[in-house]
Amino acid sequence: MRIAFDARMVENSGIGTHIRGLLRALARQSRPPELALLGDLNALTRLGFNRSFVLERHVAPIYSVWAQLTFPRRWKGAAALHVPHYNVPYRYADPLIVTVHDLIHLLFPWQTGSAAKIAYARYTFRQVARRAAVIFCVSESTRRDVMERLGVAEERTALLPNAVDEAFQPVNDTARLDRFRRQWNLPREYLLAVGINKPHKNYPFLLRSLAPLWRDKRIDAPLAIAGCGPAANLRAQIAELGLADHIRLLDWVPGADMPLLYQGAAALVFPSTYEGFGLPLLEAQRMGVPVAASDAASLPEVGGDGAEYFDPYDEESCRHVVARVLTDSTLRRALIANGQTNERRFSWDRSAERLAALYGSLGGR
Repeated sequence: MRIAFDARMVENSGIGTHIRGLLRALARQSRPPELALLGDLNALTRLGFNRSFVLERHVAPIYSVWAQLTFPRRWKGAAALHVPHYNVPYRYADPLIVTVHDLIHLLFPWQTGSAAKIAYARYTFRQVARRAAVIFCVSESTRRDVMERLGVAEERTALLPNAVDEAFQPVNDTARLDRFRRQWNLPREYLLAVGINKPHKNYPFLLRSLAPLWRDKRIDAPLAIAGCGPAANLRAQIAELGLADHIRLLDWVPGADMPLLYQGAAALVFPSTYEGFGLPLLEAQRMGVPVAASDAASLPEVGGDGAEYFDPYDEESCRHVVARVLTDSTLRRALIANGQTNERRFSWDRSAERLAALYGSLGGR
């Protein structure tokens, strides 16, 4: 039985990481499911998916009216459609499988854009709740949100966690690490934050929290924020707080260099007020980097006992935890050991097995 799989976001970060991880794991199975990947043929071929799956062109811009108007009621030769994000096609008539990563558009609408975007998200999530045969969620936290906010019965939901790609490994090349630090103007020890500068990432809170630690010389390591994107508000705050010597804003670091970025970090700090998953926690744990993270939403579920947690609305809580993670050698050793054990709980191969089993069960429905 063939399943159509919307792979238009395969080269994105975030959801793209989820798509690539699942498809690579499905391709490794002894009998991969019969999938038709819908997307840009060149992108899918570059990633090697043409060797395991049928590729079919579908390039209507994601979240566009054009995509909704042009998607057919049935995809030729497919018994069902898997949409690995909430943007389901309204006109599609066959069974839908949907992956929901988070409900930020519904829970924190003021952070997500215009009134039109908020209305679009609300309507589309109602379509997901009404029409999806199965809703996969990347964490139990997101699964609870789906059941409570969308009114979806538990039996229509299933867990499909993210994981760290096997290629994401420590680099045993000191010359390469040194070149990377010089390229990005990074010292031998720095505190790392990863993620685009959106309100829920909580970076202004983080800067306010850490400023007294640098002012009182309780820590020396600067903070590097990677992938922050537009950051006029942060630059203004850095100037206001006098933190120019303590902050490095790294707009975009290539994916191939991310292991180097983590490997040079003294710790990862992740202050989000909301996440559907929180993959950087696992990436840091894979690399043997201690983690200080917010205790919000999915993060304790993902980080397990391989992270030290703080209240993302309490600056003193954040200061205390970050200072301990940077300076308490006993705690650091425990976080590194526990983190590496915790990260192994998550596997793309196990997630792919769950997904393949669901695909197989559709034939009997």
